[in-house]
Amino acid sequence: MYSTDFEVLSTTLHWLEQRKRVVLITVVKTWGTAPRPVGALLAVREDGILVGSVSGGCVEEDIANRVQAGEFNGPTVLTYGVTTAQSQRVGLPCGGTIELLLEPLADIDSVKPAVTALEQRQLIARQLEIGTGLVTWQTAPTEQALHYDGQQLTSIYGPTWQLLIIGAGQISRYLSEFALALDYRIIICDPRQEYATTWQTKGTQLDNRMPDDAVKALVQ
Repeated sequence: MYSTDFEVLSTTLHWLEQRKRVVLITVVKTWGTAPRPVGALLAVREDGILVGSVSGGCVEEDIANRVQAGEFNGPTVLTYGVTTAQSQRVGLPCGGTIELLLEPLADIDSVKPAVTALEQRQLIARQLEIGTGLVTWQTAPTEQALHYDGQQLTSIYGPTWQLLIIGAGQISRYLSEFALALDYRIIICDPRQEYATTWQTKGTQLDNRMPDDAVKALVQ
């Protein structure tokens, strides 16, 4: 099981490989009550098909219509919910305002490194120069977060939190599946060979040391 970021970015990569035009949308700021947090992703294909979300649905519909009309030719910032009438029209909660960065994607290299990193449960930083559309990639430290200043957008993809689960039993399997969907890096600690050999949850790391040794290794 993978995170929503992986779902959006891997689908985007698939569309780009099919030579479809895609616009990637990122929530960069929120004020008041916002349906989705900063960093939430939406991708819209040239025919209006979409994956991900940035609101309750009406913002997505408006963006999809504008993408189909070919409105976006470069990185564009849109703000929804500035007025009460607009909030009601697009279905934002009372008082909520969101700022979005819309980025038409040119080729697979604009997202492929992120998909690869997410498949490997690695952290990666994607930096977009808003004026030029130039995208660069670098390894991200665990303490780094999304940064947006109007000139650059640095997005962080991958597990910024890790969860150590003691015991490779059935409950641990269910817990790890929930945590994987929330983009945690999962470590399962169980020195018992009979449990380790039956652990099959993909995307997790199995540690056969004693729990106290595993904890010490993590904090060093």
